[in-house]
Amino acid sequence: MEDTSKQEILAAIRELSGTVHEQGTALRELNSTVQEQGGAIRALTGTVQEQGGAIRELSSSVQDVASSVHALAEHMDERFLVVENDVSGMRKDVSALTTDVKTLKNQMVTKNYLDDRLADLRADLIMMARKTNTKISFLIEGLVAEGSLRREVADQLLAMEPFARA
Repeated sequence: MEDTSKQEILAAIRELSGTVHEQGTALRELNSTVQEQGGAIRALTGTVQEQGGAIRELSSSVQDVASSVHALAEHMDERFLVVENDVSGMRKDVSALTTDVKTLKNQMVTKNYLDDRLADLRADLIMMARKTNTKISFLIEGLVAEGSLRREVADQLLAMEPFARA
């Protein structure tokens, strides 16, 4: 039995040796596949690192653009405040001018009103000049009657404008 056991043991060892050999071959194939996959992973890692660098550059560019837009927005806010203040001042000025124009319109003299007033004034002046002329004529006649003024001089005085007597 010992011989059988030895033979069985030897057969089992041979079988085990075949299995180990097959397993070694499978491990070598698996190792080759792992190495290929490792190479692919390293290539992929390189690509990912390159993409990460590009993403960092893009992120930096986006941050620069955002910073520029923010600075522009602040500058525009300042300019809008200046324009707003200017417009507010202009509104006040226009409001004051509107009030002044309304006041001027209310107090303005029309041409017809002025013509009427000037005609009235002219009539008043003519009436005063006639009264004065009457008084002077009376005075001249009184001076001629007293003998203080000669008739020729009196006639010359009375012939003078604005209301000459013949």
